[in-house]
Amino acid sequence: CIHFHLPRRTLEETVDELGGRQRPQLYLPPHLSKVDPIIHRLGQALLPALAQPGHASRLFVDHVALAFQTHVARQYGGVSERREKSTGKLTAWQERMAKGFLLEHLTGNISIADVAKACGLSRGYFVKAFHQTAGLPPHRWLINQRIERAIMYMRTSSMPLHMISDICGFADQSHFTRTFTRVTGVSPRRWRADNI
Repeated sequence: CIHFHLPRRTLEETVDELGGRQRPQLYLPPHLSKVDPIIHRLGQALLPALAQPGHASRLFVDHVALAFQTHVARQYGGVSERREKSTGKLTAWQERMAKGFLLEHLTGNISIADVAKACGLSRGYFVKAFHQTAGLPPHRWLINQRIERAIMYMRTSSMPLHMISDICGFADQSHFTRTFTRVTGVSPRRWRADNI
């Protein structure tokens, strides 16, 4: 069982970022039970982070929290966007700033709000614009950068895989192996054997 707490002020900030015309009017009486598959899946996505909070990427947790807040505002708060969905991209300087900021925090120990603020954008607009620009959400882009960095280390050094996983911001070697295999289709050990 996962209990979500969404303070009114956070919900109102989310509505402001969405460009909502009115204050959210939440309607979900406690005595009415409602199955919400979106909230269920968001909760499921958070389970590994909750199981090992010390290894959780703050960027990932923020991304899921923003999705939760947006869903609640729209589904239960009667909020719709004032403007059309953004198809805009980051400017060149915003892209450099965002990617540089993310690379400085390869472990993901940074919030979406921090990166968005550095770019002069709201969280919601930043996530959409980053995705439009980079082709991936910030957390997924950062994972790919970790994999690229690991490949560089495997190509240029004989460093053990557990050290590479630490340097590249993975929770441990098994997390590194699972992620590397999912992204590349082969394990790090196999990749190293085939490419060295």
